[in-house]
Amino acid sequence: MDQPDSLESRISSGGSFQPPRKILNTSTRPSKLLQQCAGASTKKMGQGKGRCSGEASREASHEDSADNSKTSRCKWSHAEDVALVNVMVEMVASGVYKCDNGFKPGYLNHLEEALKITCPNSRMKARPHIESRQKSLKKDWFIVNDMICGIWHGTSGFGFDSISNMVTAPDDVWEDYLRNYPEARPWRLKSFPHYENCCIIFGNDRAT
Repeated sequence: MDQPDSLESRISSGGSFQPPRKILNTSTRPSKLLQQCAGASTKKMGQGKGRCSGEASREASHEDSADNSKTSRCKWSHAEDVALVNVMVEMVASGVYKCDNGFKPGYLNHLEEALKITCPNSRMKARPHIESRQKSLKKDWFIVNDMICGIWHGTSGFGFDSISNMVTAPDDVWEDYLRNYPEARPWRLKSFPHYENCCIIFGNDRAT
């Protein structure tokens, strides 16, 4: 197996991917959200501080700290995660706020407005919460996609179970891979329900 590249260099370089066979079922209507948010204010949001409350604290499933700043740490509910991913998929499909190298200016504020509609109790702000969660999703997707598609490492033997939303591979394949890429270890037992939609969101990204 070739010498491993750093995760940061793989993320900034982008790469091709094998498109998923299906998109995860979701409970919201992203296209409707886009219409509702079309006239939303795009003023710059302040740097929110303090702990999150409401729905975000009741159904905690994720905690992000992309820049190791206390102000960026916030627990995301499952509903908020689903809403965020849905709207990002719709932005890619419609071309709204999406460009070849990522997203156009103003997209974070658009996502904030969409979350307010879908999850009225959400306290997530464009910065730092949504920006941090988007970076976390992208990092997770690169790690998982590297295993499944083998674009960077020439790997084989990995698959993705769309029912359990988990990476699959024989034990010997896992053990060999983890010796070189220990950052992938959590995904041996952890599900990634947003993987297939993240292929749509991040699959064509380059340096962002």
